[in-house]
Amino acid sequence: MEIKGIRGQFNGTLDDKGRLMLPSKLRNQLPVETLVLTKSVERCLWLFPLDRWGRLVGALTAKNSLFKEQSQQIYRRLIAPAEEISVDKSGRVKLLPSLMKSVGLNRDCCLIGMDDHVEIWDERMYEEYEEACAASIKDGWNSLADMGDLGF
Repeated sequence: MEIKGIRGQFNGTLDDKGRLMLPSKLRNQLPVETLVLTKSVERCLWLFPLDRWGRLVGALTAKNSLFKEQSQQIYRRLIAPAEEISVDKSGRVKLLPSLMKSVGLNRDCCLIGMDDHVEIWDERMYEEYEEACAASIKDGWNSLADMGDLGF
């Protein structure tokens, strides 16, 4: 089952055991029990539905060589730390301490739907990221002006 259309921005709180409650609105968009958790290219975690993760890894391995340094870096950053995790009956996922530490994830989190996966950010780090990207985002919006109104 391909899952698309994951969207929304939600706040969450990690408990003392590293469990994060997925908001019900987000759980409804992720109707699966097994997910894959890994590091992102940014300072956050990515949470993928298992089938989407499989397609992503397949595409990466088909286009890359283990003998290229850049490919090895991508594998180490994205594939090596990946772990399958389950959504428990209460709607929580248990985040791995090593992954939480690697992205500075503390107690207060921001969960962001990204169409086919979810980003999990430390709330403070996400605010800093948004501020740091403000000018770049404005430039990005301006570059979309050439697209017209997209039929709206």
